[in-house]
Amino acid sequence: MTDVWVERYRKEVLPKLADTLRPSSVLVFGSRAVGAAHPESDLDVIIVAEAFAGIPFVRRMAHVLGLVRFPKHVDYAARFPQPPLKPDDLGLSLGCRLGGYVVWHPTQSRQPGNT
Repeated sequence: MTDVWVERYRKEVLPKLADTLRPSSVLVFGSRAVGAAHPESDLDVIIVAEAFAGIPFVRRMAHVLGLVRFPKHVDYAARFPQPPLKPDDLGLSLGCRLGGYVVWHPTQSRQPGNT
């Protein structure tokens, strides 16, 4: 069963992020991704996007928070893909090793949890 906050994030935030940042991928990891979340648990998200070029790493989360609003706290790890990542590389990323999964990738026609 997919976490209700992950599904809500997918529907409410991902379309705006896709239009604004044009990410190469977005991953969800942590307790909400593995089904171990408590009601107060936040949402952990990795965004990989060329749009972060020139933005210092420590300012990227604030940049994303300024673009989108969500009622549940989201911890963002905003990465610049250098070297560029291929979809096959995503399975090796930190998020996936922590039980996470890709919730958005421009080459995927069907996202996890969507039928």
